[in-house]
Amino acid sequence: MDRTQKIAKNTFFLIGAQVFSIVGRLLFSIFLVRYLGAINLGYISVSLALVELFNIITDFGLGIIATRQVSQDKSQAARYISNTLTLKLLLSIAASILVLIGLKFMSYNGEVRTIVYILIPSIFLNSLFSSFVYIFRAFENMQHESFVSLASTFFYVLLGSLAMYLKLNVYYIAALTSICAFINLLSAVILYLKNYGGIGLSFEIDFLKSLFKTSLPIGIGIILAMALSRLDVILLSYFKGAEAVGLYSAPYRLVATFLFVPYYLATSMFPAISDWKNQNRIGDLKNVVEEILRISMVLIIPVAVFVCWFSDKIIFILYGSQFIASAFVFSLLVWYLVAAFPAHIFTHLLFSSHTKEYAIFYFIALIINITLNVLLIPVWGITAVAVNAIISILVIDVLSYWRIYSGFFKLNIVKPIILPSIAAAVMAIFVFYFKNLNSLFLSFSSVAVYFLILYLIKGVTKQDLTFIKNYINFR
Repeated sequence: MDRTQKIAKNTFFLIGAQVFSIVGRLLFSIFLVRYLGAINLGYISVSLALVELFNIITDFGLGIIATRQVSQDKSQAARYISNTLTLKLLLSIAASILVLIGLKFMSYNGEVRTIVYILIPSIFLNSLFSSFVYIFRAFENMQHESFVSLASTFFYVLLGSLAMYLKLNVYYIAALTSICAFINLLSAVILYLKNYGGIGLSFEIDFLKSLFKTSLPIGIGIILAMALSRLDVILLSYFKGAEAVGLYSAPYRLVATFLFVPYYLATSMFPAISDWKNQNRIGDLKNVVEEILRISMVLIIPVAVFVCWFSDKIIFILYGSQFIASAFVFSLLVWYLVAAFPAHIFTHLLFSSHTKEYAIFYFIALIINITLNVLLIPVWGITAVAVNAIISILVIDVLSYWRIYSGFFKLNIVKPIILPSIAAAVMAIFVFYFKNLNSLFLSFSSVAVYFLILYLIKGVTKQDLTFIKNYINFR
């Protein structure tokens, strides 16, 4: 099995598991949003944002470095897992203290405070769980991570459905996060013991100093990235209250459900990126990155156009009239999903050698995001948050691409991004002029127009079809 097929296999397991997970979680999320309503959904969303904002220090880039190093030398797996588990326990204590300090200085009501207390155990559980996940990825055995994902989804939907059936309050719903985090950790420990060896705790000071020093730029970048994705909700709650957060979180949950695709796609590539970079196989890396980026954008861009056009109907069908104010935000956030594909791929490329730039780029994007949100949320509310999220991730795209192009290899984005965008623009015009047609007929005909234009401008070639065939033929 060559490396491209290995990436394909890992992507298949990760995304395959997530497809099953996504169906369960998406259906459950639809009923959950209706069950909670905008205000209670806002309470949970704000609480999660606060906990996850500080929870990120429990990783601090250690996982990325562990994956990179162990993928190059598998014999180091036991050393990395034993040391990182110890360090993550200490970092989890620090993160929990920071959450409590942050809660003390923020004027949140009793509901938010109680939910935060319920979520604190998930900091420890998720932190320890991630140590095992990064080892799974280093060995490129993503089927183990996929199994954990499926188990977690099963219990999340089962217990959540039971909570709604029994008409339990928002606190029981919030507890699902910590319960599923425990299930994730337990499943990962069992898989590790069965397939990789024993588990111990070590604290090699010199080793951890070296590891921490190496991971520092990535860790700073990851903290900034998490702040970028969480501070907007906290700022929205400050300026507009819990109900506004709920109206924003409803469509964001839909988009976030599909954000696993670019994330896992980049994750599956990362061990190969590290290995090929170490072997100086830049040509192979360049070809695979360009092809995967092209296929991803060819598929996601028409979906974004479709969602953008029918956003009001989708929101009404899924959430009902109480969330119809979220429709326009949904039509904006879907483009955040589109921009996330190159962002995840580019930043994982930077992880292999340009970690300082990665942190700097996210710092720039974070400053822009905070500034725009403070200025615009009081005026535009939830619309401002969505627009600023798109601007921020586009900043990451542009800066990361520039660094890769100037310091890594000459990455071509004309075919992967520009040509699908042209075809999508023609598709959007077609939909606009024939919007009175039957919705089902319009959907199929617009997709046909998109791929026809894409073929005519050579956005898809026989080489791409051959690549797809080889990519999925990994057995």
